Amino acid sequence: MNAAQIHLMINHFPIAGSFLVVLFFIMAFVFKNKQFILSGMIIAIISGVFTIGMDLSGDGTEEIIKNKPGVTHALIKAHEEAADKTLIVMVLMALAAGVWFYARSKKPAWISKIEIGVFVLGIISSGLIANTAHLGGMIRHDEIRTIVATQIEKI
Repeated sequence: MNAAQIHLMINHFPIAGSFLVVLFFIMAFVFKNKQFILSGMIIAIISGVFTIGMDLSGDGTEEIIKNKPGVTHALIKAHEEAADKTLIVMVLMALAAGVWFYARSKKPAWISKIEIGVFVLGIISSGLIANTAHLGGMIRHDEIRTIVATQIEKI
């Protein structure tokens, strides 16, 4: 299995995972059920780990596809820059969830602040990863390229 196959195989979990974190937190707040927060925290950590895997396989994927017809350096660069921002937020979300797991047995007064932080990072990461995925899709799927992609290619 090469880097491109790994990249494509693992990139879907963090995309879905970031949205699931937000969904589980909303359900926790609506239904006043802490089990949804627990599930959201688990998904946040797993999503962060998978995001690291996506990042590590990205350079190898670039090497495989950079000379394919229709693939431009500008599209790859736009995807890579978006991915760097996404990685930071997803890893921060995962680390915050890890701190939550460590602190929850001690039940400190500030644990709810971590929950809010993970929720906010989940919202931010959902937007960032959706954009990153879209930019990544434009690299090989010319059917989804837009005027924006055309402008990126001209850079």
